Amino acid sequence: MVYAIPHSGGKNYGHVPHARAKTTPAVRREIQSSQESLIKLAARYGVNPKTVEKWRKRDFAHDAPMGPKVIRSRSLSQIEEAAIVTFRVFTQLPLDDCLYSLQGSIPHLTRSSLHRCLQRHGLQAVSIYSHRQDIKVRIRGIVR
Repeated sequence: MVYAIPHSGGKNYGHVPHARAKTTPAVRREIQSSQESLIKLAARYGVNPKTVEKWRKRDFAHDAPMGPKVIRSRSLSQIEEAAIVTFRVFTQLPLDDCLYSLQGSIPHLTRSSLHRCLQRHGLQAVSIYSHRQDIKVRIRGIVR
């Protein structure tokens, strides 16, 4: 049985699983180190034998990260993102000025998609780039 550890005064005292979680990192480590059969472990912890098998195969006991492995834009292509990053780095214009300048060449560009693109590439705040090499690395990182 898994019990949620209550929060006290805003302090986190450990892993707090969601209400339907049947395994915790401690239970997963026990599964990984145990020599018992899949069926016995599944019965002991109240999980499916496939769950026991899954945790035995893994090298870690924490939850695997969910979501996309590579964060990409749904509204912008890689070439459009490269153009936006290049434009921002070379012009050093504020967000709204970049938006109005780029909307002629990227008609579907919105303020929010531009802001998300600049955040993804660490360019949300206007700053001075002193090295051209930094710019080349940023652009190469986008277009692969």
